[in-house]
Amino acid sequence: ARYEGKRGRPAAPAGLGGLRGIIGKELRLLLRDRNFLVQTLVVPILIVGFNLVMNPSLRKGLGGDPRHTATLAFSVGAYVLLFSGVHVLATEGSTLWLLFTFPVGLHRILIQKAALWCCFAAAYAALILFGSAWMRSSFTWEMLSVSVTALVGIGIYSFIAAGLGALGTDPLEQEVKRKVRPDVMYFYMMLAGMFAFAIYTPSAWGRIVQVVLSAATAFGLWQKVGDRLPYLLDPTEAPPPKVDVGDGLVAVLVFFVLQGLAAMSLVMGGAGTGSVLLLSFV
Repeated sequence: ARYEGKRGRPAAPAGLGGLRGIIGKELRLLLRDRNFLVQTLVVPILIVGFNLVMNPSLRKGLGGDPRHTATLAFSVGAYVLLFSGVHVLATEGSTLWLLFTFPVGLHRILIQKAALWCCFAAAYAALILFGSAWMRSSFTWEMLSVSVTALVGIGIYSFIAAGLGALGTDPLEQEVKRKVRPDVMYFYMMLAGMFAFAIYTPSAWGRIVQVVLSAATAFGLWQKVGDRLPYLLDPTEAPPPKVDVGDGLVAVLVFFVLQGLAAMSLVMGGAGTGSVLLLSFV
């Protein structure tokens, strides 16, 4: 009798402005869990506001070099993704098995969650870019170029963060803080830090190359996610270890950034063109 129910009128379906499904569930979780809300959406505002108040040179930088502003916008968006996109599986807790019962594949559900957090991160970055543009007296094409690069980077790295989080989450771990491996978060921060090279490089072709490599890396990571999902709740089985497209693309991306940094250092040191090409590639 403890769980006995009674017949009555069916309750109206609860929704958040027409947002239902996994998107509505994530927004409802965000509104109910104050710690999660503060960590993902409030702390970035406090960090940026504190630095703007305490560091006058940073305020001047927003109206100066547009690359500094674009880097700040991308960094704030990447920080939001660090505590949201990386935890797309960890936030499900012990109810993760319910996602396997839905008439939608888990791979598609995770993509929808990554897209939701991409919108939040891009909104923060867009506010910073808009504020910087409002402070400027003139508009330049370089400002537009680096701003688009930062926003495209946030879109790409939202899926990189979600993919790494899906690969580095142990759903059978009972302690919440240990569900996501720390090395996965450090690896994400390293990849996000390398994207600053795309913003600061003077060559438009260099930006395009890094954007393409980053997008291909995200695609390769999600291939690895698709291989792992069928074994996600199995404590004894795992997909066979192999080197696939994702691993190769990460290696190419790291090589491209390190080679570019080495070339810039050699040019600043006065080396010739031939020496720069040889030594940077080596």
